[in-house]
Amino acid sequence: SGLAPIISKEAGSSEIITEGYNGFILENPWEAKEIARKVNLLVEDEALRRKIGLRAQKTASKYSWDKIAEETMKVYEEVTSNG
Repeated sequence: SGLAPIISKEAGSSEIITEGYNGFILENPWEAKEIARKVNLLVEDEALRRKIGLRAQKTASKYSWDKIAEETMKVYEEVTSNG
């Protein structure tokens, strides 16, 4: 199974993370108490850790290099066929 991510809101991946669903987003990544709260949630709740990890893995699978290359090729084909 996947790992449950804890990321900064400044990270590009924060656009695909839904707080508490497929990861956790740190509003202030320099705030030790905020980091500790989110880490402790995952340490203390194995079911939550597994659930979020699986959801994160499913989300990440949508962004594999193969899928990105496939989507890029579709755009190129669409652009070149129209014109």
